[in-house]
Amino acid sequence: MMAATDLSQKQLNFARFSIVCLDIIKLPLIDILDQSIKPKDLSKNIHACRDLLNGEFKLKYHEKRLCCLYSSKDPIYNKFDISLLYKLMRNLCPQLQPTNNWGQKLSESDVNVGDDIERIRDLRNKNLGHRKSAKIKNSKFTRIWDHAKRIIQRLESYTKSLGCNPDYVKQFEDLERNTLTFDEYITQKNRLRVIYISGDTKVLYGETACFEANITFEQDEDLLVTWVRKDGSISEELNLNDEKYNGSDKSQLIINDMRKKDEAKYEAVISREGNVKIASNEIVLRGFGEPPCLGDLNVTAKAEEVFIYYSFEVPKHSPDIKEIRWTKDTINLDLSNARYCGGGLNDKCITISSPGEEDKGEYTCTVSNAAGSVSKQVKIDKPSAEMHEPSSKTVIWGSDTSLNCCVSGCPYPDEVEWQKSIDGTTFIPLDHWTDNNFVRSEDPSSQSLLLENVTLDHQQYYQVSVSNVFGTRTSNSVFLQVTGNKPYISEGMCTLQGRSVKLKFDVILYDESPSVNDVYWTKNVVIEGKDVDKRISTNTKCEVDTNGRSLTITEVDKYDAGTYRLTAVNPVGKSISEAIVL
Repeated sequence: MMAATDLSQKQLNFARFSIVCLDIIKLPLIDILDQSIKPKDLSKNIHACRDLLNGEFKLKYHEKRLCCLYSSKDPIYNKFDISLLYKLMRNLCPQLQPTNNWGQKLSESDVNVGDDIERIRDLRNKNLGHRKSAKIKNSKFTRIWDHAKRIIQRLESYTKSLGCNPDYVKQFEDLERNTLTFDEYITQKNRLRVIYISGDTKVLYGETACFEANITFEQDEDLLVTWVRKDGSISEELNLNDEKYNGSDKSQLIINDMRKKDEAKYEAVISREGNVKIASNEIVLRGFGEPPCLGDLNVTAKAEEVFIYYSFEVPKHSPDIKEIRWTKDTINLDLSNARYCGGGLNDKCITISSPGEEDKGEYTCTVSNAAGSVSKQVKIDKPSAEMHEPSSKTVIWGSDTSLNCCVSGCPYPDEVEWQKSIDGTTFIPLDHWTDNNFVRSEDPSSQSLLLENVTLDHQQYYQVSVSNVFGTRTSNSVFLQVTGNKPYISEGMCTLQGRSVKLKFDVILYDESPSVNDVYWTKNVVIEGKDVDKRISTNTKCEVDTNGRSLTITEVDKYDAGTYRLTAVNPVGKSISEAIVL
């Protein structure tokens, strides 16, 4: 018993002969047309032929597309089917006219190239065009197979004489020897069903999709054909009067301006008497291409104008941008207003003249192509500033510190001013020359105020004021507390060591006080009748220890008598010890 996927001889006959009629036998026609009319000249020749434009042999929409009739590209003849090839040669190549003219009955003795072109059309129409069964008996197959082979052999000889290098006969003989699969049989059967639709299933968004319906059951003039769109479980009969399907008829479906919503399954349905409906195969239409890429909107201001800059680009293999649209707070912006300039597809910015309170708001730019749209927003308003709390709210006297503020705004502030206040209520601008500070801004959005060698004068409130064409705002304020004390000097000690005397004080620093940067001893002397504290330096009689806290006087004599003191200095100030009198 034959398996379900095994082919009978009749089915194999059908599959082989359909491949010959649909694929192999058109190859000589392609070469003959190419020798007669080069692809670059085809459009010009068609435009000069009334019958192909509006007459009896008027080209269908998809045929015009294949012929690149309204395109600068050259057509690819390999994509043409037998019907189109025959139609073009019949109307554009008078030198190929058959012995008894086109469409007339042939005799066995008629073997001109035009005769064989006519035989190809006749062979296909009689044996495949109106078949009710996907099987061919052996006796008939042998007859039509031999007939097709003789046609192929004659046309191969003819095209060789034109300088071509054909292999039609070899392909024909290879097919004769090859074993076809069940799937190949089903494919050929579908290509020759009662109604079969074909066309590009992947179309660039914005372009036109076209499906052609081939009816082989009977003369299609007597049939009612409708087109159906299927999306999931929903089926919809298309209204061909809709502008979307302009140019469509029962033989072709044209989908203009292909969009995402047009992606679905499509089929053609024949309606016959008795409510009999015959559906074609289904074609799944898919679009390709990406929406535009839109960069962030950038806002600047100059004098009495605000500029919103924008840039966009189209990804590779995507449809061109068709529209740009602006809104303010979701309401369409009227670019015809004299206050606005630019904002179109060929511009780089939109300019707002004499901006005022009514121009503040959220602006949205949307660019669209057939694949979709993309939007970017920017909010135009007065600028803002926010002071960051310092890592430590207390600063040691004499140290350096910085205050930081984050600044933002669309447009960005054209003036940034640091201010200070003693009471946190009344603020005045900082004087960078007298306040011992300077502003650093490596990043415009991050402002820093550097304070060097801080003192109690820096113990104040600080804030930042920012301004642009829409007004002024001030940040929150932060309070800078300065801490620190002068060094503390303990009670002195005086000890005798033989003929030496050692004087000593301890220098103490309280918490959060700056370090001691100088320690020295003085002796009170009289110079020109005045008491003066003279700084003591190490010599042969006096030795000051490394940290300066003790003084040793050797070989004490009457000249060492006097008042001695220790002085300790840090950035807050200096402290002087009590006197030790020798």
